[in-house]
Amino acid sequence: TKTAMGLQDGNITVFDTLKNQSASWKAHDNGVTDLHFSPDANLLFSVAREGTIKIWNACNEFLLEKELIMDSPTSPFLVRLNPAGTLLATKNADAFEIWDLQTNTKKTVDTQQS
Repeated sequence: TKTAMGLQDGNITVFDTLKNQSASWKAHDNGVTDLHFSPDANLLFSVAREGTIKIWNACNEFLLEKELIMDSPTSPFLVRLNPAGTLLATKNADAFEIWDLQTNTKKTVDTQQS
């Protein structure tokens, strides 16, 4: 079982309670606002104030080839993955962004009232 903690200095710490191990690394330039594991707990999705979403190998803390950048002018504060692990949703004050991780495309849904 894994759990993760993101800090205001941009660091992430992952705890593996079965192996009684932890790993920490500098993940972002600004504070981490949310973390979410893939269903198999092998990937960790992090989102930070600078507007980036990063995908990490949760077993060895390597950044995978994908770093997603939000278009919205406000920082993302929530990230979630669908059960199949194919769609990633991010939320900020202005919009939801739904990322298709297989095609690397996204759809933005504006949540601001006109």
